[in-house]
Amino acid sequence: MHKILFSPLEAIYEAKNKKSLGYTYLVLLVASLLAGLTSIVRLEALSAATIIIGFTTFISAFLIIMLMAFLLKVSLHILIQKQGFFESLTVLSYSAFIVAVGYFISAIILLVPSTNISLAIISAVLSSLVLLITTVLSIVVMLRIAQELYEKDLFTVIVALIIVNLAAILSVSSSIQTFLP
Repeated sequence: MHKILFSPLEAIYEAKNKKSLGYTYLVLLVASLLAGLTSIVRLEALSAATIIIGFTTFISAFLIIMLMAFLLKVSLHILIQKQGFFESLTVLSYSAFIVAVGYFISAIILLVPSTNISLAIISAVLSSLVLLITTVLSIVVMLRIAQELYEKDLFTVIVALIIVNLAAILSVSSSIQTFLP
């Protein structure tokens, strides 16, 4: 999995050539586990409640990525008459793995005690840099792996990913508004 972070082009070509659904599920599982661990680390207290929150985050991340992979598969099938759950799940799992690693490292950096202002600023800047780098890498890998696995131009891939991500954002946004007064 280190290739996804440190040698993404090689990881993309391996995914394209091997087409291992088992490995893709492993990447998704690790990404979801990192998301759960990140929520525990960010809460900075180990209790039954934080473990429940971490487990809920783990399950939610796994299921949301699975659902989004299905929606991406449907979108690309309609747009380009090509479908494949493996391709869609690989696109989103690799991307989620990179972001999950970034958030986990960021959470660890922010554990540094902020006893003085200089240390607090340094940890905030380092955390922001890690998130910036991993978010950019995640988006670029998502675009490139979708382009490689579906063998389509970048524009078509971007349109399909915008459709799925915008739908997810709008759904969450409207759900949140339901609970607001």
